[in-house]
Amino acid sequence: MRLVGTSSLALFVAIMASHATADGIPAIPRDQIRKVDALFARWDSKTTPGGVVALVRDGAVVHEHAFGMANLGFAIPNTPRTLFHIASISKQFTAFAILLLQQEGRLSLEDDVRTYVPELPNFGKTITLRNLLHHTSGLRDQSHLMWMAGWGFEDEVTVDDVLRVFSRQRELNFQPGEQSLYCNTGYTLLGVVVERVSGRSLAQFSAERIFKPLGMSHTQIQGDHHCVIPNRADSYRPGKSGGYEAMSLSDSTVGETGVVTNVDDLARWDENFYDAKVGGQRLIAQMQEPGHLNDGRPTRYAAGLGVDQYRGLTLIEHSGSIAGFRCHYLRVPACRVSVIVLSNAEDLPATDLAHRVADIILADRERAAEPASPPRPASTQPANLVLATAVLDAYTGDYQLANENFVTITRLGSQLLVRGSGSGQVPLFAQSPTTFALKKPGASIIFVKAPGSSHATDMRLLVDGNERRARWFEAPPLSAYTGDFYSPELRVIYGVELRQGQLYLDYPRGQMAMTRTTPDCFDLSFPLNGLHFQRDKTGHCVGFVIAGERARNVEFRKVELPANQ
Repeated sequence: MRLVGTSSLALFVAIMASHATADGIPAIPRDQIRKVDALFARWDSKTTPGGVVALVRDGAVVHEHAFGMANLGFAIPNTPRTLFHIASISKQFTAFAILLLQQEGRLSLEDDVRTYVPELPNFGKTITLRNLLHHTSGLRDQSHLMWMAGWGFEDEVTVDDVLRVFSRQRELNFQPGEQSLYCNTGYTLLGVVVERVSGRSLAQFSAERIFKPLGMSHTQIQGDHHCVIPNRADSYRPGKSGGYEAMSLSDSTVGETGVVTNVDDLARWDENFYDAKVGGQRLIAQMQEPGHLNDGRPTRYAAGLGVDQYRGLTLIEHSGSIAGFRCHYLRVPACRVSVIVLSNAEDLPATDLAHRVADIILADRERAAEPASPPRPASTQPANLVLATAVLDAYTGDYQLANENFVTITRLGSQLLVRGSGSGQVPLFAQSPTTFALKKPGASIIFVKAPGSSHATDMRLLVDGNERRARWFEAPPLSAYTGDFYSPELRVIYGVELRQGQLYLDYPRGQMAMTRTTPDCFDLSFPLNGLHFQRDKTGHCVGFVIAGERARNVEFRKVELPANQ
């Protein structure tokens, strides 16, 4: 058994020293095995999908437990040899391929991605391969764009589809290197780069340069969801009427996803992080080195791997989620121990369970002492005068600040509530007919009426002696927002309809209710998140921008469509 840094391993060895396998690798104490396996008992059934959990030490599996079914229709159980689609865990293999090509001098991480993928628009800023590797490119995420454009979760998406959609994009989420935002697009593009530089598909390159040399004989990259892979588990989600139903795996992209493997092959991959059989120690170090933003701040993402702290130790990990597959792979390098959870059940929280397994294995390691938090002062709530509803209603509505942000006042029963742009509602407490306090000490709002006005015309916001003013803004009627809107970036039309006092967004996957948050701004449900209407100088609505979690400010312009005949 190879040991490095025995001081860092002392506690782990102490936990496991009383049990050992025949080859001398420490085994897991039986009480810990029972606790680990119990975490997955809910899915350990002939009527549920399930998965495999494995504990790896020095590249060897020291415990594995298969549970649930790989195929419910034919009653085929999961086994340690069952193959699973590991989704975004695939990113580390794409990153490894890129670093191999850099090691050979065939590319540089500082290269502009458009050198290899000219289909990508020129956004006026260089996006490097390093930006793609560390999720600092600013590119919109392909998944969110596809959903916005009308693709469903079970529709086939290919790399060519992604390139076509991106050839029409006009904006970035942010300037390259300014922020870090997880982006599947970057790794799809890296997969394209591997193909165009090496002259081999990503699947072929990975098989020849990574999987075969490491003895990962059951691992492959699935670039076409139609292909049949023997011994691969099927994908399931909870059924609407109980039980489970099949969930199609229809994604045919690679780079950001696509790897199909089992726990034994991942253990061989895990071992390479220590013996560096493929790539060498320098490349392995690069794999685990977090990226940096333009201002020098480190990110928590290396090359296809997340880097975090856990019980005072460095934790290297990544999750994967696609169709009904839920997977997680984590390593604690100081202890040379890893946890692998592969599952074909959508409702199995693989990331949470992998961390709970790690908690069990490292249970005796003391957490770093944390200084006690000072006691919080007792919460004091201002007194609240009871005012007539007519007085309160005269203050409700939207108020515009000088920076164009809005403050919205609403009434709930006998109390006013205030909400700023992008924040939740907080109560106001009447101190007089015009002055209201907030819970925050030193913060208050004073409403001002112009002579002869029945409604407040201004609001004074006082915080710690500083004053800001806001003008009452009479929001347009909901009918002002209706119409049809076209996005040239997505080549799709959305409609906005008003029915029984409620606005609805009609988009390719159905309809969703729109909840007004401020004048011209509405909340939407996943994957669209939010919408902001735009106006011309006359105040007429001319379009909107819409945002997903990872695809910001996608623009739609109002269009006139021919009336239905």
